[in-house]
Amino acid sequence: MKKIHICDLNSFDCKPSEIINFKETDLQFIFDGKLINSDLVAVTGMIKDGVFATINLKNNNEVNFYGEFPLNPSGIDPYILSDINTGGIRISPCKKYLIYSTTKFGYICCYKINNNQLEKIWEHWITEPQYSVSNGKIYLKSDNILGFMDVAIDDDNVYAIYHGKKMNALRSQNAEESPETIMKFSLKNGEPMAKYTTDVPITRIAINPDGEIYCIAKPMEYNLVKVNID
Repeated sequence: MKKIHICDLNSFDCKPSEIINFKETDLQFIFDGKLINSDLVAVTGMIKDGVFATINLKNNNEVNFYGEFPLNPSGIDPYILSDINTGGIRISPCKKYLIYSTTKFGYICCYKINNNQLEKIWEHWITEPQYSVSNGKIYLKSDNILGFMDVAIDDDNVYAIYHGKKMNALRSQNAEESPETIMKFSLKNGEPMAKYTTDVPITRIAINPDGEIYCIAKPMEYNLVKVNID
């Protein structure tokens, strides 16, 4: 990815209102980007110096790296570490917090955003990765437990889809090997608040401005479903 196209959701015009170009940065392999504010973008990808980076658009595209790799055996090439620690980033609606979570094992953490600088304020290991190292590479074992598939945030809480199944379930089409757990954390301090089990497997999660939670249900031809957690 080298560009972000920003479009107005209230307009039927397909032309973007703004285009952010990353060609001038030193980051060659950007997979995802999230706009923090008009000055700052957070990106993930094959990044050797951290789990994600920020790009300051108003300061000559200055790049800062954040986070040590959660899974970090010694002697491994940083790009291999970046791949094994692959995950997602989400920005809170208030633009004051960033959540990073890993897919291949159960790790989630939160950074507070202040004056375009980020500070990690909490983290959780849900499952420890099961792996071996051979010839400078990391191999996740078949009994390794998968981590977080997607995250949604409101002004107070983090809702994360936790896979919780063994490694071979990552690309399985079987419903019984699909994620069906939502974990709820306090956004401000990371306190675990609740754990929900859905009656259908789910793959993606989102919250609307009214606080209603929606998911993509895997066995229902990827239909959108509303989740009632009361």
